[in-house]
Amino acid sequence: MIPTVSTAGWCLLVVAAIAVGIAKTALPGAATLAVALFAAVLPARASTGALLILLLVGDVVAIAAYRHDADWATLRRLVPGVVLGLVLGAGFLTLAGDRATAVLIGALLLVLIAVTLTLMRRAGTSVARGRTSRLLYGTLSGFTTMTANAGGPVMTMYLLASRFAVAPFLGTT
Repeated sequence: MIPTVSTAGWCLLVVAAIAVGIAKTALPGAATLAVALFAAVLPARASTGALLILLLVGDVVAIAAYRHDADWATLRRLVPGVVLGLVLGAGFLTLAGDRATAVLIGALLLVLIAVTLTLMRRAGTSVARGRTSRLLYGTLSGFTTMTANAGGPVMTMYLLASRFAVAPFLGTT
């Protein structure tokens, strides 16, 4: 069933769509705003599906723009954790209702924002280059991608914690 959306709701969805474009090409953290806006306007499960389409289109544009700067080895090392997270997220969505999914999206966004701000304030060397960190961030990225289309902020946290330079950061994100 397609939900009825007010004019104000459509305006928020347009802002969220613009945030997706910005997130995919210049400011990865903007996706957090898009996830929150979509979840505020649409039922949680519907928002995840609708946002997925925008994120995939954004991915195609971002890959075309930044593919030469991507750290493909890092992405390959994250795959086992991401796959585990996708499976866990699919299991959660199978069991959870719309309300539980909405609460999870909100909680994930708040935690991701807090952890990102903490990592950004931490000076020094990389804190996320080991196997355990890759598994943790990869699993969290897969889970948040599957349940809330919020894997981008997790990837941003991983790359920030790993102290990636700007061009590889954008290309790998």
